[in-house]
Amino acid sequence: MARMRDVRQNKVKKSFTAGTLHAAQQRLVEACGGPKEVAALLGRSLRQTQRFVDPSLPRYFDANEIFILEQRAGRMFVTGWVAHAQSAALLHFPAGAARPLRAHFARVAKRFATLFAIEAERGEGALDKRTAGQLLNADDDLISAASDLRVPLERLAK
Repeated sequence: MARMRDVRQNKVKKSFTAGTLHAAQQRLVEACGGPKEVAALLGRSLRQTQRFVDPSLPRYFDANEIFILEQRAGRMFVTGWVAHAQSAALLHFPAGAARPLRAHFARVAKRFATLFAIEAERGEGALDKRTAGQLLNADDDLISAASDLRVPLERLAK
């Protein structure tokens, strides 16, 4: 396991295996400023908080604590890991949408067109790594455009 700075210096001393829930939780703690800041934020003792980032004593924060920490960090390390483990995707809905509704529909249509253009360019050949990457990026753009459409539609539906 990779060594990091000592916990007494408000840093995690060892890393969990990359790609695990524990590693995501460790990244979340680091993004929030380390165990001392997390302990203060959650009202826990430093010793309790250190247990959540010690590979020899793997523990998990509860869902409410993860929500609080991810709000503080501004990134969803643990929630993103859970979504990925379930072969799911996270959709971020913007707080406000300044564009007119037609602009949102046009953006979605453009992203669909890009996705289809990449596939049409491929033709009948086998799907290679480069094209698969292009399709994944185009699909991500489409999902993002579609999720942006949700906010104005929800406003109109109320």
